[in-house]
Amino acid sequence: MALDVFDGQAVAQMLTQGDLIWIAQRFLDLPSAMIPDEPAQAQPHWYRATLTAVRERAGKRLTPGALSEVRDGLRHAVLDDEARVDLPEWVDSAPRPAQRHTA
Repeated sequence: MALDVFDGQAVAQMLTQGDLIWIAQRFLDLPSAMIPDEPAQAQPHWYRATLTAVRERAGKRLTPGALSEVRDGLRHAVLDDEARVDLPEWVDSAPRPAQRHTA
């Protein structure tokens, strides 16, 4: 049986890799502002512009046009390996279904 032990510096280095940064964002509450805008491979202009717009309107109600942008960005992040680091941010910006209150 093998056991790998990592110190804080090694874990921090691992979490900076593009495919693992979502772990730091999700479980360590790393603000999205601390994540570099430009991944190793450039994303399409529409994707970068839409992600910037989503970050700027965080917490605001989405218009139908903005909702379609979020849908497209979410779809791109799911299908593109380099954009997958943005997936938690896209999911957080997507509207939640309304909850019904039962009496």
